[in-house]
Amino acid sequence: MRVLFIAAAMAFAVPAYAADPAPGRAPGMPLALAVEAARTSIAACLAQGARVTVEVKDSAGVTVALLSEDGADAASIATVRSRNQAVLKTRTPSGGGDPALSAEPRLAQAGRGALPVLAGTAFLGAYGVAGSASDAADEACARTGLAHVAARIR
Repeated sequence: MRVLFIAAAMAFAVPAYAADPAPGRAPGMPLALAVEAARTSIAACLAQGARVTVEVKDSAGVTVALLSEDGADAASIATVRSRNQAVLKTRTPSGGGDPALSAEPRLAQAGRGALPVLAGTAFLGAYGVAGSASDAADEACARTGLAHVAARIR
C-alpha cells in the first residue's frame, strides 16, 4: 500500500524546474544563419572533394548547430569541437599558438579551422570546420561559410 501511494504521489508531482522558464541562449549566431553558413562551408569543401563537419557555438560555448556531411570522418567531430573551444578561450582563430592555451595541449594543438563569430566587435561565439585534407583548407571553408552570412549577423 505504501509503495502504491508513493508511486501515485510521484506521478502527479510537478518538478520544481517546470515552474521557472528556461533562460534564453547566450548571444550567438541565430540557428537559421548557423545552418546556412554551415551548408555553405560544407558545399565549399565538397567542391574540393572533402567531406567535413561544421560546428557553430554561441558565446557561452553552447552548440547552436553541428552538421556533418555524409562520409565525413568521425574524428572530425572531436577536432572541430577542440578548435571551437580554443576560439572560445582566446577569441581568436584557432591554430594561432595563443599563449593562453599553453596549459591545455588538446586546445593548443587543435590546428586551424575555427574562427570567432563577431557582430562588429561583439563576440558571438565560434565557427569551425574539420575534416578536409589540411587545416588551411578547413579554415578557408570556414571563412567561406561565415562570409556568406556575415552581413546578417547581429
